[in-house]
Amino acid sequence: MSKWRLMIVDDETDLLQLLKQVLSGKYEVVTALNGIDALEKLNRYEPDLIILDIMMPLMNGFDTCAALRKNPAYRETPIYFLTSSSSKEDIKRGYELGCNLYLQKPFDPYRLLKNIDFYFQQNPTPPKKKKYTLKDLEEIDKKAPPPKTEPCDFQGKPVRVMIIDDNEETLEFVSYLLKKGWDKEISFEVIVTSQPIDALSKIVHYQPDILLLDIRMPKLDGFQLCKIIKINQNLKDMAIQYISAVATPKDAEYARHLTGNEILRKPFSAELLREALEKICKKSGFQITEKRMTYEQISREMQIEKQERDEQYRKQQEKKARKQQLKPLTDFYNEYKKKE
Repeated sequence: MSKWRLMIVDDETDLLQLLKQVLSGKYEVVTALNGIDALEKLNRYEPDLIILDIMMPLMNGFDTCAALRKNPAYRETPIYFLTSSSSKEDIKRGYELGCNLYLQKPFDPYRLLKNIDFYFQQNPTPPKKKKYTLKDLEEIDKKAPPPKTEPCDFQGKPVRVMIIDDNEETLEFVSYLLKKGWDKEISFEVIVTSQPIDALSKIVHYQPDILLLDIRMPKLDGFQLCKIIKINQNLKDMAIQYISAVATPKDAEYARHLTGNEILRKPFSAELLREALEKICKKSGFQITEKRMTYEQISREMQIEKQERDEQYRKQQEKKARKQQLKPLTDFYNEYKKKE
């Protein structure tokens, strides 16, 4: 009889091993070391329940949960949070994002096992049929993809570029240049985001062939992001081109070490951008990956996201305006209460 499959996402390897030992007696257990690792493995691992740490570097559990809930296949998948945080705000946020249980560290692993047992007793649907067995997954994760040495055949295959920069003018300028095109051999599909944390899930979801990545952005260091990507077996060979307005000689050396490419310094011309990207595209190991989503599907999805953000902003402004309108009455009431 097949077992339900659990995915544990935590950057503490000792805890991963402990939970795997406790839970694997009754369930299939797979693991991920961070949020982006979990999102990349999701479609292969196909978990029936996800156990998610909150305090993880870069992409924390809240961001990972939000990304999981955007995936139609995992909107209803149970998610259990494990965290050392006991703040009421974090607990409230966890349940608002759609978690099913919030457990605080340190915790009893056997209590977690009982909670998982109880969930499946209350929801006795059979485990989903999986594409891969645990043994298959072990082989897939251990097996390194063969090195690519043949030059890329660009005929009919656009290069998908994701630009991650908190400067909107840079996003517009680079997007315009890439969409304009340069020659008949290479064309580009352009995805832009000014939200570096949000970009973590988009890298997995949209499968860019090249990342154009600003080094210094709020809440995110481009070097740290690169290192997180390269931990994952299936993302480690992604081409990355750093861009930066301020870069020290030490930054330039480190960028070459991580990516093999020189930093493209802002402001740059169309010629310098073309030279940098053509150099990447003409490297012997560069290949265009097979995509799960078409560019048209991505464009529609991003348009829906923009509409949702605009609507959220509109509601926030309306709430702010109502509060401002009521301020005189609120102030009068507060003064009146003081006099009583």
